[in-house]
Formats: sequence, C-alpha cells, structure tokens
Amino acid sequence: MIKKYSSILIFILMGLGIFSMVVTAGDVPNWEPADWAKEAVFYEVFVRSFYDGNGDGIGDFLGLKEKIPYLKELGVNAIWLMPINNSPSYHGYDVIDYYDTEPDYGTREEFIEFLEEAHANGFKVIMDLVVNHSSNQHPWFKEAAKGTKNPYRDYYVWKDEFDDLEQKGAWGQQVWHNEFADDYYYSTFWSGMPDLNFRNPEVREKFKDIAEFWLDPNQDGDFSDGVDGFRLDAALHIDEDLEVTHNWWQEFNIAIKSVNSEAFLVGENWTETETMAQFYEDLDSSFNFSLADKIIKMVNGVRIDILDEIEDIHSQYSQYSDDFIDATFLRNHDQNRVAYDLNEEKVKLAASLLLTLPGTPFIYYGEELGQIGAKPDDNIREPFDWYKEANGQGMTTMSKGGFYNPMRYTKANDGISLEEQRGVAGSIFQHYKKLIAIRKANPIFFRGEYQKLETPNLIYGYKVSDSTVDYNIFLIHNLSGEERSISISVNAKDLLTSSVIGKSNQIIIPAYGSLVLKTSNDRLKVSGEDIIISLPKVTFVVDLLYDIAENADLYLVSELSGWQLDDDYKLDKRADGKYRITLEQPVDMTLAFKFKTRDNWEDTSKRENDGDNHFEGGSNNNRIYTFEKEETVELTITAWE
Repeated sequence: MIKKYSSILIFILMGLGIFSMVVTAGDVPNWEPADWAKEAVFYEVFVRSFYDGNGDGIGDFLGLKEKIPYLKELGVNAIWLMPINNSPSYHGYDVIDYYDTEPDYGTREEFIEFLEEAHANGFKVIMDLVVNHSSNQHPWFKEAAKGTKNPYRDYYVWKDEFDDLEQKGAWGQQVWHNEFADDYYYSTFWSGMPDLNFRNPEVREKFKDIAEFWLDPNQDGDFSDGVDGFRLDAALHIDEDLEVTHNWWQEFNIAIKSVNSEAFLVGENWTETETMAQFYEDLDSSFNFSLADKIIKMVNGVRIDILDEIEDIHSQYSQYSDDFIDATFLRNHDQNRVAYDLNEEKVKLAASLLLTLPGTPFIYYGEELGQIGAKPDDNIREPFDWYKEANGQGMTTMSKGGFYNPMRYTKANDGISLEEQRGVAGSIFQHYKKLIAIRKANPIFFRGEYQKLETPNLIYGYKVSDSTVDYNIFLIHNLSGEERSISISVNAKDLLTSSVIGKSNQIIIPAYGSLVLKTSNDRLKVSGEDIIISLPKVTFVVDLLYDIAENADLYLVSELSGWQLDDDYKLDKRADGKYRITLEQPVDMTLAFKFKTRDNWEDTSKRENDGDNHFEGGSNNNRIYTFEKEETVELTITAWE
C-alpha cells in the first residue's frame, strides 16, 4: 500500500467501497472546543524526570501525586503528561500497549489514583496520545511483519510497486525501512516507529476505542478517573495527503466529544502557520510554534511587533474556526530549553510576554526555574531540580530508565533549583509564580482585546481590555539591556510589585523588566527618551568545497528562521564563489545554526573546536556561536548529507 493517494484516486476508491471516511474536510464541525481550556495554564511533565515516589530513582505516578501541592503553589491548573503508556524507550513515544501504563511509572491503578487526586485539587489532566505510529515491538507490527496474509498487515504502510525507496520525508529523512521486517515499511521518524495506516477503518476504530478508554476507564460516565483530553503527537503526519489527515482528526474529535463534550484536543502540527491553521477545522487547538519562535527572537533583540504577528496568525486561524484556542508556549521537550539560549533576565522577560499575551499558555517543567538543557533530547529532559545539591528525596536520575546520554546540565549550587529560588525575591520561580497568579486573577488575559501602545524605542507596550470589567491592564516591557526611565499619564497599580505608581512620576524599568499596570482609566500614555543601541554585526563568509552545492542557493538555518529555509537568511554569492551573510544580533546571544540548500542538502562539516570562533560539535549537525563583537567569521563546508 502506498502512503499517498491523489484526491482523485481516493474518490475512485471510495466509490468502489475500497476506501471510506466518516467525515470529509470542510464539513461543519459537530462539536465545540472545551471551555475550561480557554482559561487554563498548562504544565508539561515528563514523568520519568519529575519526582520519584517509590525510591528507585525514576519518576512515577506516586511522585506526581505527591507533588500536586507544588503545582498548586506554582499556580498552574492543568497538566500535560508526556507519554505514560508501556514503551521500550525512555521517552515513551513508541508504544507497545495503548491500554496499559509504563511499568517504570507504576500501575494503571496508581495512575488513576493520581488522576482522582489531581481532579479533587482542581486540576485538569491531558495525556500524550501517540497515534501516528506504534513501536516496532507492538504486537500489531510483529504480526504484520510476518507476511501479506496476516490480519494486521494493513495496520501499517508497506511498499508496493509504485513507491520509491529513495523518497525523503519533510526534513530530508529516509522514510522507507526494512530493519525489523523482510519488506519495506513506511516510518516518518525512525525505523523503530512504523507509521500506522489510517486509511484502514479498523485502525481508526482501534484508536477511538483507546481514547475513549482513557477518558472513562470504568465506562460509568464519571470522568474523575479519566483524562480530560489528549495532546496528539505528530498530528500533522498521519498521512501525506492532508485531506486524509484532516478527515481522520474530524472523525476522531466527533467520537471523543460524544464521550466527553469537554474533552480537550491539542495537536502537534509543527509547520508553517498557513498549514497549521487548517487543523482548527478538526481540533480544539494546535501548538503555536511560530509565535514561540517570535517571542524568543523579540527577547533577543530582533525587531518584532508581536501583536501584529499574533493578529496575522489569528486571522489565519479564524478562516477555519471562530472559536479557536491558541496553545502558546516558549519551548517544549523537543527543543533546547529557554534558559540555554537566554540569560536570567531575558528568561523572565520571555515569561512576562508568554503569560500576558492571548492564548492558553503551556510551561515546560523546570522552565519556571530557568533549568538549562540542549540537544540531544535526553539533556532537554533532565531531572527536575528540587534541591540545592541536585540530590535528595524524590530526585530522579539519568543513570536509570534507559536514557541514551548522561546528565549534563543538572548541577549542585548553580542557583537553578526550587530550594534555591523558592521565596527569593527576583528569582525566576517567584516571577513565574506571580505572573501565573496575575493571569488567573484577571481572565481578560484569556478573552480580552489587545491594543498596541505608542512607546519609546525598545519599549513594547499593549493594553488589555474587556467590556465586562471596569478596569484595563497595560503591559510595558523593556526590550533593552539598559534600565529605562519612563513616566505614565495616569495612576496605576503595578501588579508585579503591588506598588501604586503616580502619574508623571519617574519609573525605572530594569533591563528586560516589565510593568503590569492595572487602572480604571481607559487610556495610558508612556513618555520617555529613545536610546541608541548599536548591535554588533557578525558576517559569515562560507566557502564550499563540494560540487553538490555548486551554484545552489545556500541558507543559514536556525531559531532565527524557525529552522526553516527563509529568504531573509539566504546567503549572497560573491564573485569569488564564496557565500556571505551578515547578522545583526545582541551581544551574548548564543546561536545554534547549520547551512542547508534548497534541495535539503545539509552541512555536516567537522566542527569540533574551530579556533576562537566558539564553534562546537553539536547534535543535528549544528554549529554553536556566541556573538561578542562585530567581526567576520570564515567558514569552510567540507561535507554534505
């Protein structure tokens, strides 16, 4: 069976009764988004690394239950659990039993006890549902690999005479594999995660049954022992034909809402906004990867009008739903942690933006402490740092549980632990805690109207208003590394410091600091002097030694470009055949990047210690560079993949 059909072929197959779908893209959805999710603050947890409740060094359900008071203290009211199903891998994204829990985490009964306790304390809980693929060790795949006449054969996608084994995936990866079977099967991510075939009605019914089970394990209509929804892993990759993908998610959503109308579905659709927006026809929400990248860029000094960006994104969402829930975040378990790329003050500014902009915010565990982590993925998922000594009761370890790499960033006495930050004025933890409390106490952040303010340069301000309340909130963010002196035209209370600020008084905003001003006044004018900041210009001059890239368009790909090929980061070819690009960035910004061509050739040059240019070998072929001054860096690309 091929992975991709044309729409015409689908139509023919449907007419012959060979291919069927319950719903078609564009149908009016017979469901409404979960209301509670519109005013939630989510916390993403990797159970294995969070808290060990039984003393074996591995995070578990007992530990989760024990730390519910901590989550209440932080102020979040919803929890997203990374995969909790039985899996052979430490991360859990290759499932071997969808109806059971990961033995390292505990029994299904212990999981339900956690759910009941969480619900009793006012929390909603969603779990990762890995639908796109299973483990190659799942009984379905083991049976399917035995041959074409096996009843599970069509649960997966197998090569036929029309398929090209050289076909590449969305990021240039190999997609056809035969490591665990005699025949070639389709696998988007790696050979151990074979893609499931959602053109097979049996597969679709299986996953509706699985989801319904976790919503209501006892099937008694009482949802206190079930999850409140699902984060849908790799939702974008169900099928290469997006019509098939959208049809499936609409069918799935209707089935879920028939069990629990308030179940929340949020998809991982890591792609450009135009494509991601289409999933609002199918699901309550999608993660806003584009906005996350723009917040980080803005904090790092790139000139971005964030409200203008949000307006553009939401206008695309509204083409598919007039009741969308925007799932906002800074970073997640697949990306370098925020504090790896930003210093402490910038981390707090990023939090100030995330938690005062529209949407339903998601916080990655440890982000509220400024925990550091970078690729490989294990080191983004290190133990939650409870103690000053990075050791103590309940602290997890990476020496158990199947991690591929040793612990690198969790260290003693580095200031990055709950013990070192709890109750400490100005700490990242106290900042997050205060912002979350402000957001929950003022629901206009979730439903209000946003309007940009006129401000001095490198200060960004906006008004949040709602006709149902008798006050407005004005946000003022200092985007510079210098303290700024401003005055405002009305009396207001700064919710961050609980201090009352008189109009025309001089207010000092520290570098990368914020004001959250509450006032009954409808207008607020911000006065202050502009400042001049000269950003260092770093020029990369790149020499190509391999003909494979000769005359090709060359791009610098990084977080600045959203890890996409962006014409703003296309290198100019000089008369001498070398390529050149100049970046204007703030001092102390660390940039991980690589070079790619339009044809998806990727620079794999050796780079372990490139002189004084701060390059290091990194995962995913990345170079790492810290901007310190204006300079020109000469690079040579010696290998391509």
